[in-house]
Order: sequence, then structure tokens, then C-alpha cells
Amino acid sequence: MPREDWPRPLLHGTPPRGFMNDPNGLVYHQGRYHFFYQHNPQAPVWGHMSWGHAVGRSLLDWEDQPVALPEQPDHMVFSGSAVVDKANAAGFGAGALVAIYTAHYRDDREAQCLAYSLDGGQQWAFYEENPVLVDPERPHVRDPQVFWYAPGNYWVMAVARADERQVAFYASDNLRRWALLSTFGPAGCWQASPHWECPALLELPVEGTDRTHWLLKVDVDRGAPMGGSGAQYFTGHFDGTHFVPDDPPETVRWAEAGPDFYAAQAFNHMPDRRCVWLGWMNNWRYANVLPTAPWRGMLTIPRELSLKETSGRYDLVQRPCRECYEQMLPAERLPIRRPFPLPAAGLMRLRIAAGGRGAFRCHFFTGTTSGVVLGYDAEHRRLFLDRRAAGQTDFSPAFPGLFQASLPHDVPSELELEILFDRYSLEVFVPEARLVLSALVFPKPGDCAGQIIADRLLISTELYRLEA
Repeated sequence: MPREDWPRPLLHGTPPRGFMNDPNGLVYHQGRYHFFYQHNPQAPVWGHMSWGHAVGRSLLDWEDQPVALPEQPDHMVFSGSAVVDKANAAGFGAGALVAIYTAHYRDDREAQCLAYSLDGGQQWAFYEENPVLVDPERPHVRDPQVFWYAPGNYWVMAVARADERQVAFYASDNLRRWALLSTFGPAGCWQASPHWECPALLELPVEGTDRTHWLLKVDVDRGAPMGGSGAQYFTGHFDGTHFVPDDPPETVRWAEAGPDFYAAQAFNHMPDRRCVWLGWMNNWRYANVLPTAPWRGMLTIPRELSLKETSGRYDLVQRPCRECYEQMLPAERLPIRRPFPLPAAGLMRLRIAAGGRGAFRCHFFTGTTSGVVLGYDAEHRRLFLDRRAAGQTDFSPAFPGLFQASLPHDVPSELELEILFDRYSLEVFVPEARLVLSALVFPKPGDCAGQIIADRLLISTELYRLEA
């Protein structure tokens, strides 16, 4: 009998019931973070797409709200952005929350539309003159990301031309009329994927400097090296009109080494200078058959973004948001080889000799015959995560897997791994190697032990339990 009582994660956003996929409309407004997301409130499978809604006073709070933008009679409400219209440029009211989303019509056409809220996101109205952007030559243009471009004093939209595997950039001074600026693509991983989706154009700080540089992320619904869907990125320059990449068009770079990261979006109007994004922690190969009920789908932990420059090359660096550490109890030392009880959620910090000899393995969610293994092979400088025996895996032949990532040669001799674990997930952060590996896991009831097996590679171990 399938379980119908799956408790929700403690650190990760999930719907109260039904299906969740892409994060949408991430925005800070009037002292609260708004988390919108693609949502089917009727069933735990994709369909009837609407915008679910949650709010929080911090990036880790998650207070469920009523559906914000429900499916309409003539269209589903696909992915998009939300902004605060402080100057009333759109004419809906000063300080209005404006959602820019893709309408997916019953005949499979797509166009960009607006909705707005004048009460802080509790009640929403659809703009009467929708759509505001239609491409008559391309039926599948979707997932608008909108942000304020201060040097030009206008709004910029990055939107995916899905079938052409391009990103189109538009400008507007009022959010209602949009002018085409330029296009980018095809590039990177495009021949293996029939569609591009969910672009994000971000200006990020360069570590150790006072400079910034631009990053363009775009997702592929299949063709990622981990199998299925994934997120690729390009670094370059954006002058308000064109995005010019640093690398040749055939260069492929991935935001994740794990299988479960898609459709990441950054918050607009952050109260500090951080750039923070979170993604859908899932993969289209098995998204509709995950075993949880009555809810299905979850988001990653919010991540702080920066770029690391090495010999003219810029690499994306992701770290857990600082609020994660504020939720944890003081550190505990962990035993080696002897099993220890794992809390439902927490953070493990391991320091290893990356250039040494030997290997280590860290077991999570271990039971009599099951568990997840995170390890490092020093001879091949390779980090791996093995979920082939990770509790419940039989719901999809695509789910079990061994995922590996090679460390770059310029990492320091000592390397720190931070493993954020929750009831159904592992997120492994190695900032010094510009590496993240995220994976879903579904332990069997009672699979709650951990164990570290290591030789000389392991320098220190710490466990931080989530504060109750």
C-alpha cells in the first residue's frame, strides 16, 4: 500500500497538497518574502497550472497562502516573475505587486500577460488588456524573467523562445508595452534538447573584488549530463541591449552536478545586496511519479550566488543562504565508522585532504539494506553520490543512479564539504570547487542512521542539528 501520510520537509518549500514545479515570482515586498510556484491544486500531477503562494518573514519561513493566480477558462498560468512597481509605471497603483506570466492557451499558443495586487499579494486581478507581449511567428515563448535595469531606467525581460532554443530580451518603461532588444542562442547544450525554458539574467558579485559580472542561466528539459532536465549557464557582459558571452557558443557549463535542479529563479527587490535563488528540486524524468502524498514536488534551499574569477574564466559559486546556519544548534563531533542517529534535518560539515590518497564514504538515511552514499575518490579527484539503494526507488527506472563530479585542479589542498540534508533530500555544497550536487531521496520508515567510513583523507567532521 502506498503511504498517504508523508510529512513535509522541514527546510524546503512544498505545496500543502497537489503538484509543484517551477518557482515563480520570487520577490521581497513590505517585509515579507513571497514564494510563488507552479501548482496544480487539483491533483499531484502536472496540469491545471496556477500560481501557488507562500510567504515568510525570512527565506526559510513558509506560510501557505491561497492560490494567487488560478487557471483561467482560456489558459493555464505558466511561469513568470513578480516585481514591485514603486513608481506606478503600469498604472495599477504605486507600490503594486505586478506578476508577469506566460498564458498557455488551449490551442497550445503562448503569450505574456500581467496580473497585479494592491494589498501585498493577498488578492490579485488579471489585467483587462492581456496579453501584453505576443510573438505571432513563434507559438512557444515562455517563462519571462523581469528585472529593473537601473543604468537604462527601464524594465528588462528575458524570455525563452523554447523551440528555437533562444532567449529574447525586451525592454519596457511601463510593463505593458515591450520592445525587442536582442536575442541570444542557440548555444551550449541545444542540440540534445528540444526546448529551452526558464531563463534568468543576473548581475553577480565577483568574489574578492568590488566588480560584478553577468550570468545567463537557461534550462533544458532533456539532454543534461545527469540525465533528463538540467540548468546550463553562460557568463558574459550585458550592456542593457545585448548579452555577449565570454566563451565560444559550443561551451557547455552546468549549474549543478546533481540530477534534481531546475527552473531556478532569483528574488527581486532583496532587502540587502545578496543575489539569492532557489530551484525546483526535481527532474522531469520522474516528477509525476514521486512517492510522496498528498503533496508532490519541492524547492531547493535558497542559495547565495557569486562568481569566482580564475585566469579570466568566471565560475558560478553557490552557498546555502546564511539563514540556514542561524537555524542550527551548536556543532557536534561525529564518530568515524560507528553509526550515529541522523536528525530529520541538519547540516554536516566535512573537511578533507583533497589532494591526499584514499577515499571516504558518508552514509545517510541508512537502514538494514538501504542508504545513500556520498563519497570522494582521491585518486581520480571525484566526488560521487549513489542513491541506487536509497530507500524507495522503484517508482521510476530513471530514479536510481550514481552521480559523479570531478574536482578542478586549482582547489586548495584542504576542502570543505557542506551537506544540507532534509527528510527527502541531500544538497552538497563545495564552494571552493564551484560545485553543487543536489538529489532527492526517499528513505524507508526507520532509515535514520548515518555513518562515516574514512581513512587519512578526513580532517574534521561536524554535525549541526536543525533547531526545533
